[in-house]
Amino acid sequence: MLNCRLTKKKMADKRFNKIELLIITAHFRHEDCRIVKKIAEYAGISRSTIYRHHQSIETIPQDLEEYLFEVYTSQIEKYLKKAQNLGVIFLRSLVFISSNKLVFQILFKDGRKEIIKKMLGHLKLVVVAHWGISGKYDKAYNIYQNEVLGTIEFWSEHSFSTKFIEKVYKDILYLTETAPEHLAPLVDR
Repeated sequence: MLNCRLTKKKMADKRFNKIELLIITAHFRHEDCRIVKKIAEYAGISRSTIYRHHQSIETIPQDLEEYLFEVYTSQIEKYLKKAQNLGVIFLRSLVFISSNKLVFQILFKDGRKEIIKKMLGHLKLVVVAHWGISGKYDKAYNIYQNEVLGTIEFWSEHSFSTKFIEKVYKDILYLTETAPEHLAPLVDR
């Protein structure tokens, strides 16, 4: 259950979504937008509208992350349950990022990359099962996760352009396939 006021139903509403984009754009693109009055001014909306979307301006980044993660997990869950090819799961994840690229660009620009780590954390058991390792693999997975995050950061530097999605996809698959041999010494058995 989401703690924020963003829900799938609300975000499916075009008017709500348009206003939400105005709010997050104003919040993240203007240095002085750390008070509601300024966000309302830049976004061209009332302060009460902001409070219909968020409990406070401090919760905007967290609300966005929670909402994105909720949508992501609901979309990716069907692929995880079917235990489909890991490549399909990664491709679906990249398509999700690409289809929400404005929000991811804003979050990345603000230094908030936790959402990607949460997404990769959600795939942890599937990736480790694919590697065929057992034991304490947290150190190894953390290194792998950071390498994948670096690949996605490269993509963010190119505005999550679809032109680079194939390169990012291939790099992630390469990291996933070679990780067991490179990270095996870090797995406590």
